[in-house]
Amino acid sequence: MKTVLFAALLPLFLLTGCVSGPPAREPGWWTKHVHDQRPEIESDAGMFYGSGDSNRSATLEDGDALEFKWSCDINGAPTWSLHVRPDGTGYAVSYETYIDGAIVRAAQRKLDFKLTAAENTELRRLVRDSGALTLRESFGGGGERTWWLGMRVGETLVGIKMNGGFPDEAKRVVQGAWDLIVKPRAEEFRKAERYKPDDWKNAPEFAPLR
Repeated sequence: MKTVLFAALLPLFLLTGCVSGPPAREPGWWTKHVHDQRPEIESDAGMFYGSGDSNRSATLEDGDALEFKWSCDINGAPTWSLHVRPDGTGYAVSYETYIDGAIVRAAQRKLDFKLTAAENTELRRLVRDSGALTLRESFGGGGERTWWLGMRVGETLVGIKMNGGFPDEAKRVVQGAWDLIVKPRAEEFRKAERYKPDDWKNAPEFAPLR
Protein backbone atom coordinates (compact mmCIF):
# COMPACT_ATOMS: atom_id res chain seq x y z
CA MET A 1 0.00 0.00 0.00
CA LYS A 2 2.84 2.37 0.85
CA THR A 3 4.47 1.70 -2.53
CA VAL A 4 1.23 2.49 -4.39
CA LEU A 5 0.68 5.70 -2.42
CA PHE A 6 4.26 6.85 -2.92
CA ALA A 7 4.12 6.16 -6.66
CA ALA A 8 0.83 8.02 -6.98
CA LEU A 9 2.35 11.08 -5.33
CA LEU A 10 5.53 11.15 -7.42
CA PRO A 11 4.20 13.62 -10.04
CA LEU A 12 3.26 15.95 -7.19
CA PHE A 13 6.74 15.69 -5.70
CA LEU A 14 8.25 16.73 -9.02
CA LEU A 15 5.83 19.54 -9.76
CA THR A 16 6.14 21.21 -6.37
CA GLY A 17 9.74 22.04 -7.15
CA CYS A 18 12.54 22.50 -4.66
CA VAL A 19 12.85 25.23 -2.05
CA SER A 20 16.13 24.49 -0.34
CA GLY A 21 17.39 21.66 -2.53
CA PRO A 22 18.44 18.19 -1.47
CA PRO A 23 20.79 17.87 1.51
CA ALA A 24 24.50 17.21 1.16
CA ARG A 25 25.01 13.46 1.05
CA GLU A 26 27.61 11.66 3.11
CA PRO A 27 30.34 9.68 1.36
CA GLY A 28 28.94 6.34 0.32
CA TRP A 29 25.33 7.54 0.19
CA TRP A 30 25.25 7.62 -3.61
CA THR A 31 26.85 4.21 -3.87
CA LYS A 32 24.09 2.72 -1.73
CA HIS A 33 21.38 4.75 -3.47
CA VAL A 34 22.44 3.62 -6.95
CA HIS A 35 22.64 0.04 -5.69
CA ASP A 36 19.13 0.28 -4.23
CA GLN A 37 17.73 1.99 -7.34
CA ARG A 38 18.90 -0.68 -9.78
CA PRO A 39 16.12 -1.01 -12.38
CA GLU A 40 13.75 -3.61 -11.01
CA ILE A 41 10.11 -4.14 -11.80
CA GLU A 42 7.01 -5.26 -10.00
CA SER A 43 6.43 -9.00 -10.18
CA ASP A 44 4.50 -9.31 -13.41
CA ALA A 45 3.96 -13.06 -12.89
CA GLY A 46 3.90 -13.51 -16.65
CA MET A 47 0.89 -11.22 -17.03
CA PHE A 48 2.37 -8.81 -19.57
CA TYR A 49 1.16 -8.96 -23.15
CA GLY A 50 3.01 -8.14 -26.33
CA SER A 51 1.81 -6.15 -29.30
CA GLY A 52 3.39 -4.67 -32.40
CA ASP A 53 5.64 -6.05 -35.08
CA SER A 54 6.76 -9.51 -34.04
CA ASN A 55 8.96 -9.92 -37.12
CA ARG A 56 11.24 -6.98 -36.52
CA SER A 57 14.85 -7.93 -35.89
CA ALA A 58 18.15 -6.07 -35.95
CA THR A 59 21.65 -7.48 -35.78
CA LEU A 60 24.60 -5.65 -34.25
CA GLU A 61 27.72 -6.31 -36.31
CA ASP A 62 31.25 -5.29 -35.35
CA GLY A 63 31.32 -2.26 -37.64
CA ASP A 64 27.86 -0.92 -36.75
CA ALA A 65 27.43 2.26 -34.75
CA LEU A 66 25.37 1.75 -31.58
CA GLU A 67 23.19 4.21 -29.70
CA PHE A 68 21.48 3.13 -26.48
CA LYS A 69 18.83 4.91 -24.43
CA TRP A 70 16.67 3.86 -21.49
CA SER A 71 14.38 5.88 -19.26
CA CYS A 72 11.87 5.05 -16.56
CA ASP A 73 8.80 6.74 -15.18
CA ILE A 74 6.38 5.82 -12.41
CA ASN A 75 2.77 6.82 -13.02
CA GLY A 76 4.00 9.28 -15.64
CA ALA A 77 6.63 10.95 -13.47
CA PRO A 78 10.16 10.55 -14.93
CA THR A 79 12.79 9.12 -12.61
CA TRP A 80 16.02 7.71 -14.08
CA SER A 81 17.46 7.93 -17.58
CA LEU A 82 20.57 6.58 -19.32
CA HIS A 83 21.74 7.54 -22.82
CA VAL A 84 24.89 6.43 -24.65
CA ARG A 85 25.60 8.03 -28.02
CA PRO A 86 27.44 6.26 -30.87
CA ASP A 87 30.70 8.03 -29.97
CA GLY A 88 30.57 6.65 -26.42
CA THR A 89 29.60 9.92 -24.75
CA GLY A 90 26.38 10.07 -22.79
CA TYR A 91 24.62 10.98 -19.58
CA ALA A 92 22.69 9.50 -16.70
CA VAL A 93 19.88 11.36 -14.95
CA SER A 94 19.42 10.42 -11.30
CA TYR A 95 16.39 10.63 -9.04
CA GLU A 96 16.30 11.20 -5.30
CA THR A 97 13.69 12.30 -2.76
CA TYR A 98 14.18 14.24 0.44
CA ILE A 99 12.20 15.92 3.20
CA ASP A 100 11.85 19.72 3.11
CA GLY A 101 10.16 20.59 6.36
CA ALA A 102 7.08 18.39 6.24
CA ILE A 103 7.05 18.06 2.44
CA VAL A 104 8.55 15.25 0.39
CA ARG A 105 10.33 16.66 -2.64
CA ALA A 106 12.27 15.19 -5.53
CA ALA A 107 15.50 16.23 -7.18
CA GLN A 108 17.40 15.05 -10.23
CA ARG A 109 20.99 15.41 -11.38
CA LYS A 110 22.54 14.95 -14.79
CA LEU A 111 25.90 13.22 -14.98
CA ASP A 112 27.83 13.42 -18.26
CA PHE A 113 30.34 10.69 -19.04
CA LYS A 114 32.36 8.97 -21.75
CA LEU A 115 32.63 5.21 -21.88
CA THR A 116 36.02 3.58 -21.80
CA ALA A 117 36.92 1.28 -24.68
CA ALA A 118 36.30 -1.72 -22.42
CA GLU A 119 32.88 -0.40 -21.35
CA ASN A 120 31.91 0.24 -24.96
CA THR A 121 32.86 -3.30 -25.91
CA GLU A 122 30.90 -4.73 -22.99
CA LEU A 123 27.80 -2.64 -23.78
CA ARG A 124 27.83 -3.96 -27.34
CA ARG A 125 28.09 -7.51 -26.00
CA LEU A 126 25.17 -6.89 -23.64
CA VAL A 127 22.99 -5.57 -26.45
CA ARG A 128 23.96 -8.41 -28.76
CA ASP A 129 23.58 -11.21 -26.21
CA SER A 130 20.44 -9.98 -24.46
CA GLY A 131 18.12 -10.62 -27.39
CA ALA A 132 16.54 -7.19 -26.91
CA LEU A 133 17.09 -6.23 -30.56
CA THR A 134 14.36 -8.67 -31.59
CA LEU A 135 11.70 -7.42 -29.16
CA ARG A 136 8.30 -6.17 -30.29
CA GLU A 137 7.42 -2.50 -30.18
CA SER A 138 5.33 -2.56 -27.00
CA PHE A 139 4.55 -4.64 -23.94
CA GLY A 140 1.86 -4.02 -21.36
CA GLY A 141 0.94 -5.27 -17.93
CA GLY A 142 -0.44 -4.16 -14.60
CA GLY A 143 2.58 -2.39 -13.13
CA GLU A 144 3.11 1.30 -12.45
CA ARG A 145 6.50 1.63 -14.14
CA THR A 146 7.09 2.45 -17.78
CA TRP A 147 10.39 1.78 -19.48
CA TRP A 148 11.38 3.36 -22.79
CA LEU A 149 14.19 1.41 -24.41
CA GLY A 150 15.77 2.54 -27.66
CA MET A 151 18.70 1.06 -29.56
CA ARG A 152 19.93 2.37 -32.91
CA VAL A 153 22.13 -0.05 -34.80
CA GLY A 154 23.61 1.69 -37.82
CA GLU A 155 20.50 3.26 -39.39
CA THR A 156 18.05 0.81 -37.82
CA LEU A 157 16.09 2.02 -34.78
CA VAL A 158 14.60 -0.49 -32.35
CA GLY A 159 12.21 1.34 -30.03
CA ILE A 160 10.29 -0.45 -27.29
CA LYS A 161 7.74 0.82 -24.78
CA MET A 162 7.16 -1.35 -21.72
CA ASN A 163 4.15 -0.20 -19.75
CA GLY A 164 4.09 -2.48 -16.73
CA GLY A 165 5.27 -5.53 -18.68
CA PHE A 166 8.94 -6.40 -18.99
CA PRO A 167 10.32 -9.29 -21.07
CA ASP A 168 13.51 -10.95 -19.89
CA GLU A 169 15.49 -9.61 -22.86
CA ALA A 170 14.81 -6.02 -21.76
CA LYS A 171 15.64 -6.75 -18.13
CA ARG A 172 18.96 -8.28 -19.10
CA VAL A 173 20.16 -5.36 -21.23
CA VAL A 174 18.85 -2.58 -18.94
CA GLN A 175 20.15 -4.09 -15.72
CA GLY A 176 23.43 -4.99 -17.42
CA ALA A 177 23.89 -1.42 -18.66
CA TRP A 178 23.10 -0.10 -15.18
CA ASP A 179 25.71 -2.34 -13.57
CA LEU A 180 28.26 -1.50 -16.24
CA ILE A 181 27.81 2.26 -16.52
CA VAL A 182 25.86 3.75 -13.60
CA LYS A 183 27.13 1.78 -10.60
CA PRO A 184 30.85 2.55 -11.10
CA ARG A 185 30.01 6.27 -11.39
CA ALA A 186 27.66 6.42 -8.39
CA GLU A 187 29.74 8.79 -6.25
CA GLU A 188 30.15 11.17 -9.21
CA PHE A 189 26.48 12.16 -8.84
CA ARG A 190 27.50 14.07 -5.72
CA LYS A 191 29.02 16.81 -7.90
CA ALA A 192 26.72 16.43 -10.90
CA GLU A 193 24.73 19.42 -12.11
CA ARG A 194 21.11 19.68 -10.98
CA TYR A 195 18.66 18.75 -13.71
CA LYS A 196 15.57 21.01 -13.70
CA PRO A 197 13.76 21.07 -17.06
CA ASP A 198 11.08 23.69 -17.59
CA ASP A 199 8.74 21.01 -18.93
CA TRP A 200 9.70 17.72 -17.31
CA LYS A 201 6.95 15.78 -19.10
CA ASN A 202 8.54 16.61 -22.46
CA ALA A 203 12.17 16.81 -21.42
CA PRO A 204 14.45 15.44 -24.16
CA GLU A 205 16.41 13.37 -21.65
CA PHE A 206 13.30 11.25 -21.13
CA ALA A 207 11.97 11.26 -24.69
CA PRO A 208 12.14 8.01 -26.66
CA LEU A 209 15.06 7.61 -29.02
CA ARG A 210 14.04 8.84 -32.49
